[in-house]
Amino acid sequence: KAGVNLKSTSTLTVEYSKDNGFDVRAKLHGDMFIESNFGENTTVTVPGITFENFEIANREPFVRNAGNWGFGGDELAVQLNAFGLSISNIELTDGEAEDEVALRFIAAINLAKSEAFDIAAEGGFRILGKVEVDGDDKQNWRYDRFKVDMLYVDVETEAFDFYGLVVFFDDIPTYGSGFQGKFDLHLSGLNKESGGVGLGAMALFGSTEEEMRYFFVDVQARFKVPIFTGLDLRGVGGGVYHNMEQAEVGSDFTNVDGNGLSDAPSPSDETAYENYLASK
Repeated sequence: KAGVNLKSTSTLTVEYSKDNGFDVRAKLHGDMFIESNFGENTTVTVPGITFENFEIANREPFVRNAGNWGFGGDELAVQLNAFGLSISNIELTDGEAEDEVALRFIAAINLAKSEAFDIAAEGGFRILGKVEVDGDDKQNWRYDRFKVDMLYVDVETEAFDFYGLVVFFDDIPTYGSGFQGKFDLHLSGLNKESGGVGLGAMALFGSTEEEMRYFFVDVQARFKVPIFTGLDLRGVGGGVYHNMEQAEVGSDFTNVDGNGLSDAPSPSDETAYENYLASK
């Protein structure tokens, strides 16, 4: 179930003309709560979402102003069965179609924590809804789908540290749609005298608007092996690339990895391999 409380400062404006009939606009201020069961074992309780200057209308575009959404603080504590979630960066945005709106937010959860280990996860999500208009011009706002934009996991133990990240993207210029992932594993218990052993990988899989599929996978192992005095072998790596080439990447794609990429899709229909050594 859910509930909405409107403040007295909310307003309703009604205008009429012979050509267009009634034009109704509402500017809303208030708060809402959500308490729902998503299956037998998943109960989500969100006690207090606030909104200001949220403007809706009876004619397209139905959402005139997404307004400001929040919790009255930096983040909100949400109960998910036995686990506690913290939600932040909530905002209402346009959906992927003209008749859609999306509630976007970041959710973090601590799965286990003790002196020996710490396991946490975080994700970026969107709840998308559609506006349906019946024959009497009555609006019905309905839940449509749930989308995952990003997933992140971080594990710290006495023996090893691990983190992994997957980011999904849609209709990005040049890159189209797909996902990018990377992970890093550090084994502090191995080769202790040299700082441990590490393994990292990054991958990108996508399809452009022209339905050209491309990918790259890059893997690197980190360690320290003395070769002779003053020279150590610090790691080995390799990768495979398909339909990609070296390119400068602009800001349109920085939302995928935060730093831009050194490769871009290219209709070469070629697969390339590379290997490398790291030394110092």
